[in-house]
Amino acid sequence: MKLLFESWRQYLKEEQESPHSGLGVVVDFEEKYTIRLALVDLGFIEGELFPEEKPLSIDEFMAKLKDKDLFNKSIIGWIYAGYNPLNAKADPHYGGSSCANTYSVTKSIISTNRRKKGYGTILYNALLGFAAHKKLYLAPDRRKPSAGAQAVWKHIDAKTDDEVSFDDYKNPQTKTRGDDCPVYNPDTFRQNPRLPNDPLDKGYKNQTLTKDYDELKSNLDGFFEKRIKPKFDKPGFFGKLFGQTPKNKVEKLKSQLLRLGKNKFHDWEMKALKNPELR
Repeated sequence: MKLLFESWRQYLKEEQESPHSGLGVVVDFEEKYTIRLALVDLGFIEGELFPEEKPLSIDEFMAKLKDKDLFNKSIIGWIYAGYNPLNAKADPHYGGSSCANTYSVTKSIISTNRRKKGYGTILYNALLGFAAHKKLYLAPDRRKPSAGAQAVWKHIDAKTDDEVSFDDYKNPQTKTRGDDCPVYNPDTFRQNPRLPNDPLDKGYKNQTLTKDYDELKSNLDGFFEKRIKPKFDKPGFFGKLFGQTPKNKVEKLKSQLLRLGKNKFHDWEMKALKNPELR
C-alpha cells in the first residue's frame, strides 16, 4: 500500500510539472534582420553551483560563476531565422521576391545528448511564440530543408491556423507581388489556389504558443531570484562559505554574487547567440 501511494504521489508530481520546468530562453531580435534564440538548461547551472554530493567552497563557487564552460554546457539548443526580403537582396534564388515579409528558419541545432527528449519541439515552439508576440510569420528555409526540418514544418502546419501562402515567383497565380517566393511545390497552388499549399510553402503565426515563450522567459528572468537566492537564505549556508562574516557584509556578498551570476549569464548568452564558436 505504501508503495502504491508513493507511486501515485510521483505520478501527480510528474503530471503537474511543466515540460518547461528548469528551462529558460534568451532572444536576440533585430527587426527586419534576424531572430536568434537559445534554449537553456537552468537546472544544469543550478546543479553545478550547488552540487548535492559536496558543497563548493567560496573559491570554487566564484570560479564556477566565472566559468565560460558552465554556460556553454547549459545550452540545449539554438535556432536562427532571417528576414526574407533582406535575404532576397543577397540571394538570386529568391528572384527578388519578399515571401510575404516572413522570417525563414535557416539554422537550428540541439545538443547531441538531448535530441531524444523533445527539446526540438520546445525550441521551435519558443521561436513561434516569440514571433507571434511580434506579429511575425515564420517559414521554412527557402532552400532545401533537411528531412527532419520538413517533418517539423508538417507538424507546425497541422497545429497552426494563421498562415500565409506563397505564390511561385517564376509563374505567379495572384496579382499581388507580396506573396511571391521560391516554392517547393508550385503545382499545388496552380491546380487550385484555394487548396492549402505544401507545408514548406507557407508562413506561420501561432498565437497560442506565446504562453510557451512567456513561461520560458519568466523562468530565465526569475532564475537567480527564485532558484539561486533562496539557497543563499538557507540557515548556515553563508556560514559554511565565509565563516563568521558580519551580517551586513554577508548581505552585500549575497547581492554581489547574484548580480555577478545574472550579468555573467546574460552577457555570455547574448554573445553566444551571435557567435557560434562560443556554443
